[in-house]
Amino acid sequence: MISMGSDNVGERTFRRLVVIATVAWAAIMIAWLLITPAFRAPDEHVHFNSVIRLEHGGGWPVPGDAKVGPGVVTAMSEAGLSYKLPRSETHWGNPPVYLHVQTPPETHSTIDSDNALPGPDATVADQMSQHPPLFYAIQATAARIAGMPGETWSTQLFFARLLDVLMMLPLPWLLASTVRLLVPSPGVAGATAFFPLALPQVPHIAASVSNDNLANLLAAIAAWLAVRLYVRGGGWRSALVLGLAMGLAALTKGTTLVLLPVVVFALYAAPGVVGRTHRIYRLAAGLGVSFVTGGFWWLVNIVRYGDLQPDGYKLIAGLSPDPGRTPLTFFSHAAHAVSESFVGRFSYLELTFSGGRAIYVVGAIILASVAAIWVARGRRVLALTLIAAPVLTIAFMFKSSYPWYIDYGLLPGLQGRYLFVCLVPLAALVAITWDTLVRVRWLWITIPVLVVGAGLTAAAGLRVALRGFYQGRDERFLDVVVDRAAMWVPGGHAAVISAFVLIALALAATCYAAWHVRSRRVCLAE
Repeated sequence: MISMGSDNVGERTFRRLVVIATVAWAAIMIAWLLITPAFRAPDEHVHFNSVIRLEHGGGWPVPGDAKVGPGVVTAMSEAGLSYKLPRSETHWGNPPVYLHVQTPPETHSTIDSDNALPGPDATVADQMSQHPPLFYAIQATAARIAGMPGETWSTQLFFARLLDVLMMLPLPWLLASTVRLLVPSPGVAGATAFFPLALPQVPHIAASVSNDNLANLLAAIAAWLAVRLYVRGGGWRSALVLGLAMGLAALTKGTTLVLLPVVVFALYAAPGVVGRTHRIYRLAAGLGVSFVTGGFWWLVNIVRYGDLQPDGYKLIAGLSPDPGRTPLTFFSHAAHAVSESFVGRFSYLELTFSGGRAIYVVGAIILASVAAIWVARGRRVLALTLIAAPVLTIAFMFKSSYPWYIDYGLLPGLQGRYLFVCLVPLAALVAITWDTLVRVRWLWITIPVLVVGAGLTAAAGLRVALRGFYQGRDERFLDVVVDRAAMWVPGGHAAVISAFVLIALALAATCYAAWHVRSRRVCLAE
């Protein structure tokens, strides 16, 4: 008998793994926060600008009308945003390497009421008003309470990033708690908490200023509540809380709408209410709260603009057609683009973590997710509903990008990070397959290997980023990275050394989790 100990031992194992995973997750996120140069994350400068605009009473312009304020424009210049990274894999023209135009943090300008809002002559577009304003309102309110207006832009950016890190801190617990509802093994459920460490793109985004982070948090909460409602049952209060979570997610970003099938299924099919009529009432109540809380935003868009999400850029017409591409080449290029930016493609997709190998990682997750439908036993319909969220996300991305590729050879909107709202469904599906197909005696091996592997992958992602951000192609890593990074990040050498310490802490935490599982012979399967 491999399983030893009581159910209480198994629950202690589960809780300990979740705590260790949360410590490692926090360490990796803060390391990313410290070492990532200003605005070197997807659209961070315009996310930050929208926070600044609300912070100074600039309102929420209609999509396509928002512009970047002069204070943020100056910050972009001081951050060298128009210059390329030392190891950039993409080149728009041939600008100099941004390290050569360094502006020390102590000389950074301030952003206050005099330069926060754009004037009539502003030209840099801020497309973020195509999204709902919840994330930006939370950030702006927190910044005002903390007295950020009038501080240097780098101080304000650091504060905004830190708030995003706090938003994403509960992710390991949400992942593990959802899986705990679906699989009997507390070891497998606890190990699921390490899942985001194995995808370096997740902490990279989590440590930047982005509405993705609040969207990912609220989507994870909604998915957890939906699974909990379906498994344990619940009445009106559970339905209303789930509806509130889904509504707030919808008021953050449109990518969260893919979770509606999961929410609808849980509201209708969960036990706790007798009779079809009462189930319909519960469904209507939950969806009604969702609509009033955030769903109304998307109906207003359709009524006002004729589109679910209008274009925040108001793209300039006149692109020259470039025909000759086929659907087959589109799907090939699109699959690689989504896979790489899901696993790890940093900054403005300039630094690839695993290159073409990312598609194998994504392929394994897809295979495990599909396999869960067959091995889920009495919960096959739930597995089908969970897989609907990532399938819908990919379908929407491909549908919007396909005509641009066929007509112009472009691939807009293919961002693997859009799938992060599906982290809970994906983790649950993978865990169902893992727990069902892997025999109990092999859990002693697979759990430590996967946990340590996740920690090593997280550290490797940070190393790729450090090299890409700060190391020239003819330079040695240890010779230049610490001193080079210290010239750019607030906090200097102390911040950079702290980042290395945090990476070591995360690795130590994952090794301790593996040792705990192996040495204590705790109950991994009930």
